[in-house]
Amino acid sequence: MKRLMRSIVSLVSGDTAGRILGFVITVYLARILTPGGFGIFGIALAVLSHMQLIANPGVPLIETRNVAAASGSMSE
Repeated sequence: MKRLMRSIVSLVSGDTAGRILGFVITVYLARILTPGGFGIFGIALAVLSHMQLIANPGVPLIETRNVAAASGSMSE
């Protein structure tokens, strides 16, 4: 149980730290860049998020479901 809690805490703290760092970087860039420059940055982030949707269409989730639905154990 101790190992599970340590894993959960590390996962949550890592996600929280990443979100805080992303927020700080966004605020810093909004302050440093002009409105036009930050607009270009926003467009680039929007394009990047759409490209990530194309690059990862959910194949790992589908394959996980296929393995779980297979009749047999993981040892096969």
